[in-house]
Amino acid sequence: MSEKVEIIVKRIKQISFRVDESAKLNNELDKTDAGVELDFISGFNVEKDYVAFTLRVRYILPKINNQIFIETEVVNSFGIKDLKRFIRTEGEDPLLPMEVLTTIVGLSISHTRALLSASLSGTVYNNTVLPIFDPLIVTKHFFKDTIQISE
Repeated sequence: MSEKVEIIVKRIKQISFRVDESAKLNNELDKTDAGVELDFISGFNVEKDYVAFTLRVRYILPKINNQIFIETEVVNSFGIKDLKRFIRTEGEDPLLPMEVLTTIVGLSISHTRALLSASLSGTVYNNTVLPIFDPLIVTKHFFKDTIQISE
């Protein structure tokens, strides 16, 4: 990245959390491996230099109809000075550089991990911690259709 991009964390908010303790209580977790799914929604307000990145995390049981037993969504809001400089075509969302996207994804995963751990306290999953993910790999997966354009 040739130019320095200042990223400010504006807000972090858990907007949903759901836990189904029956999978643990019914010993279903002992019968199969659990999986973790990540997905996201992003939005921009160019006039306010604002990026919203909502990360959704689901723990699932793939062999039991993809039963979801833990789910959370966290909105991570960021400020990026002069966001409009990343717009290539009028009326389209900004195309952020890979380094900026990776920073946003990495911070969002970290924030979500902390809020999820706090929410799981007092449940049968209180020792469950969101695994460490390589933010670059997650970013490339999330933005596979736009990264080639922005690089």
